Amino acid sequence: MENTFKILCPTDFSECSLNAIEYAARLGEKFNAVLVLFHVLNREDYLKLAPMDTNGNHQLDFVKEKLKKPSKSSDGGESYEWFERM
Repeated sequence: MENTFKILCPTDFSECSLNAIEYAARLGEKFNAVLVLFHVLNREDYLKLAPMDTNGNHQLDFVKEKLKKPSKSSDGGESYEWFERM
């Protein structure tokens, strides 16, 4: 039986965190791990950037767009699951 593990990668989808996602994805490929992205949103900061989007709909659309084109894995496949909690 093959041991698998999960990598939990918290992200706010900033430029810096996108680098962390890429690193976590490469690490996951190397060790055949499941990558779980955990979107962390600071509501106060977000409302400063988008004061009219009090429900976070723009942010949700942004994240979904980013996840439409996942990186190809070393075997040419791509896989992710979408979990949403509002």
